[in-house]
Amino acid sequence: MQRTVPRPDDDLVKADVWDTYNSMIIAWLQNSVSEPIGKSIFSLNSACDICLRLEQRFFISNGSRKYRIKKEIYEIKQNHTPVSEYYIRLQCCWEEIEAMNVLPKITIVSDEVKIFLQVLTKQKEEQRLF
Repeated sequence: MQRTVPRPDDDLVKADVWDTYNSMIIAWLQNSVSEPIGKSIFSLNSACDICLRLEQRFFISNGSRKYRIKKEIYEIKQNHTPVSEYYIRLQCCWEEIEAMNVLPKITIVSDEVKIFLQVLTKQKEEQRLF
C-alpha cells in the first residue's frame, strides 16, 4: 500500500500543485500540534516526513505515558457530573491505554487461544472495574 504521492519531477504544473497541497498539509499539521511538538517538526519540508516523525513519537508504547493515564483513571471522580460524562472520561482513558497495548496478530485460532483471549478479556474488564 502506497502511503504517499511522490512529487512529480517531469511535469512542472503537477509539481506546483503537489507543492501547494504539501504546504497546506504542513501548515495544517503545524497548527494542530502544541508548540513544543511544532518546534520538533518545523524544519521538515514534506508532510510525509512530518507524519513519520509524529508517528515515531506517538505510536511507540510509552511506559511513563501509560503510568500517567492509569493515574488519571484512578483519580477521575464523578463529583456532580452526569454518569454519562464520567463514563466517557473513563472510556477515553481506557481506549488510549488499549491503543498502546499492541498484541501480535493471531492467524490460527485454536481452542487454547480462544480460552486465552477469554481470560484476557475478563482481566481487562476486571481492571476497568477496579
